[in-house]
Amino acid sequence: MKKKNPVFLLIMVCLMLFLFPASIHEAKTEIRLSKKNISLTVGEIMKLEIGKTKKDVQWSSSNSEIVKITKISQGCNAVTVKAVKEGTAKIICTSDGQTAVCKVVVKAAQAAEPNKPKNKKPKKDLVIPKDPAPNPIDEEICEVKFDANGGNITGITPGSIKVIKVSSGSAIGELPEAERSGHKFLGWFRTESECSLEVKESDIVTGGWMCYAHWEELLEAEYNGKNVIVNTLVNKDDIKVTLGGIPKNDFVIKDYQIKEGENILVIVCDGKETTIKVIGILNDNPDRPDQPDKPDQPDKPDTPDKPDQPNNPSTPSQPSVPKVTVSFRTEGGSSVADLSVEAGNTLSYIPTSTRNGYFLQGWFTGIGGTGSMLTTSTRINTNMVYYAYWTRTNQILSGIRAYCNGTAYAGDNVYTKLIVTAYYSDGSIENIANYNVSQSVFQEGINNITVSYAGYMQNLLITAYARIRTVKEISAEFKGGKAPVGPFSYYGNLIVTAYYSDGTAESVSGYTLSTQTIEAGTNVISVFYEGQRANFSVVGYRRSSVILKNVPDMTSLWVTEGGKLLEVLNSYVPVRAGYVFDGWYLDEGCTQKVSPTAVAMQDMTVYAKWNKLYEWALNRKKATLKKGKKIWLSIDGLENSRITWTSSNKKIASVTKSGRVKAKRKGTAYITAVTYDGSILICKIKVKKNK
Repeated sequence: MKKKNPVFLLIMVCLMLFLFPASIHEAKTEIRLSKKNISLTVGEIMKLEIGKTKKDVQWSSSNSEIVKITKISQGCNAVTVKAVKEGTAKIICTSDGQTAVCKVVVKAAQAAEPNKPKNKKPKKDLVIPKDPAPNPIDEEICEVKFDANGGNITGITPGSIKVIKVSSGSAIGELPEAERSGHKFLGWFRTESECSLEVKESDIVTGGWMCYAHWEELLEAEYNGKNVIVNTLVNKDDIKVTLGGIPKNDFVIKDYQIKEGENILVIVCDGKETTIKVIGILNDNPDRPDQPDKPDQPDKPDTPDKPDQPNNPSTPSQPSVPKVTVSFRTEGGSSVADLSVEAGNTLSYIPTSTRNGYFLQGWFTGIGGTGSMLTTSTRINTNMVYYAYWTRTNQILSGIRAYCNGTAYAGDNVYTKLIVTAYYSDGSIENIANYNVSQSVFQEGINNITVSYAGYMQNLLITAYARIRTVKEISAEFKGGKAPVGPFSYYGNLIVTAYYSDGTAESVSGYTLSTQTIEAGTNVISVFYEGQRANFSVVGYRRSSVILKNVPDMTSLWVTEGGKLLEVLNSYVPVRAGYVFDGWYLDEGCTQKVSPTAVAMQDMTVYAKWNKLYEWALNRKKATLKKGKKIWLSIDGLENSRITWTSSNKKIASVTKSGRVKAKRKGTAYITAVTYDGSILICKIKVKKNK
C-alpha cells in the first residue's frame, strides 16, 4: 500500500481549518426563533424560543396592548406570549447585536365552532415542536375591573378603572389599593350596593368581574383656638369640622362644662361623632406650670421682634414673603401632615410614612416614582404636591435600562418606541410604563433623550428618520359597551387603526377626541389623527347616588335613576353595635319614612333610624385618691376587652387596659372609657397629697 505524501496531508488539514471555522462561528452567532409567523385568537398563549446562548438576550413586544410577554425563562432563551386583543404585533428578540422577529396576528375569539372541524388544523400548527408541556391555547383569560367609586386607585390616572387579567379558575391575587380624601377605604365589593359580597385575594375568577370600592365618610374635627377659661364656653368658630373631606358648620357640641386641665368634647354631625381636646385654665392663675399649652406660647414674642427695623421707612415692617404649602399623598401609607415654608426656601426635613410590607423610596412629583424627587435641597417656589413611591420590602429598585424598540421616525411619540425595564435587588425585572422622558416627540436627526424613573436616569441617542409613508385614513371602534355619564376614561376599549400609503395598517395612540365628556343617550364622538378623522358611538347611562346617613359602614348607594328607592334599600339591613335598626327615613329627625312608591333621585339623602340597645354606666363617676392609691373602674355587663381606657393626664393619674387607675401626683385628671359601640363615659379623678 502506497503511503500518502505528508506535504499533501498538511495542505488538506490547513484547508479544513481555514474553511470550516467561519461557517461554525456564523452558525453560533446567528439567532433564530422557533416561529417566524404566528396566528392566535384573543386569550391564546404561545411559547417562543431560541437556541442556547451565553449572550445577553432581550425580548420585547412592539405593541403590548395586542400581544404581551407574560413570562421569560431563567436563561432568557424562551418566552411565553399572550394574545390580548385583535390586531398585529411583533415579538422582537435581540442578542449580540442581532435581531430576530416573529410576526403575530391576533384574531377575535369565537364562542364555539362545533360545525367547523376544518378550523382545528391551524391550531395544531401553534404547538411548538419538541415541547413536552401541554398546549395552553384553550386557557380562558378573564378581566377583573376595579372602579374606585369616587376615589382614586393607587398607581393609575385619577378617575380611571384598573383592569387585572386573570386565568379562568385562578385566584385574583393582590388587590389594588385606593384612597379618597376624608373617607375610610372599606374594601372591594362585587356591586355598589352594601349588601354585596366582599372581594378577597383568594376568590376564584370564572368570568369577567366588575368590583367597586366602598367608602365610609370620616368625621374629623380640629380645635384651633386658645386655652379656655374654666366654666366658660368654647367658640365654635375655633373648631374646624369636616365630613368626608367637606367642611361642615351644622355640627353640635354635646353638653359639656369646661374644667381645669384637659377636656374631651364630643362633636356630633350628621349622626356621627368625634372628639376634640380643649385645655381649661383658671383665670386668676394663667401661668401655672401644669398647663399644657404654655410651652407653645414662648414663640409668640419672636413675632414683634421684626419691627426692630423702623429706621428704614422704605422697608415694610413685615416682609411680604409668601408662604407655600407642600402636600403629601401617601398612596396607601400612613398619613403625613402638610408642611408650610416660605417661597423659595427648602424643607428642613423630609417626612416619612409607613406601609405594611413596603419600603418608601421617596416623594416624587409624579405617581409611581415619576417626575423629580423631593430632597432637602429642593427649593419650593409654589404650592406643591408630592406622591409616595413604594416598593415591596424585598424588592428595592436598583436601576433601569431603556432602549428604542424599532425604527424611530420624525413625529413619532417617544413613549410608543421605548422599552424601559426596572431591575430590583431581589433579581426580578419588569417592564414599566410610568417613566418620564426629556422630550415626547422625535425630531428628524439625532435625539438626545433622558429617561428617568424613581430617581434613576439613562441617556439615549436615537436617530429619527423622515417619515416616508403617510396616513390615508383611520377607523375607530369602541368595544367598551355602555359608559357612565361623565369624563370619558375608556381609552383601553377604543381601537384606532391607521391605514398608510404603503398598504400597511396598525393600531395607533396619540389621537385626540372631539369631546372628553359622555352624555346620557347615544354619543357620536370624532377621532382625529394626523389630519384624518373617524367617528365612533357610545351609549351613556346615568347612575343615581343616594347618600346614606347614620350608617356606620356605608356612605352611599348606587341605583338606577328613577328606580324604586325602597326596593334597593331593603336589599341591605345595616348593623350597628348596641343598636336596633328601625327603618329608613327622608329627614334627619326620622319622622318621614321612605314609602314603597318613593323614586330614587340624584344626590338625595336618606337616614337610618336606630334604637339604643344598651345604656352603659361606669361603676364610679368621680373619685378622690391619695398619691400612690389605686382603684378599679368597670362598666356593668361589659368585658374590659371591649373597652378602651385613656387618661387626660398620665402624670396625675394613669389607667391600664383593664381599668386600674393609679394616683401619681396632686391634680385632676379625667379617665375616659370608650366602648366597642362608640359610647363615651368619663370619671373625674382628684389626687391629693399624702399628709
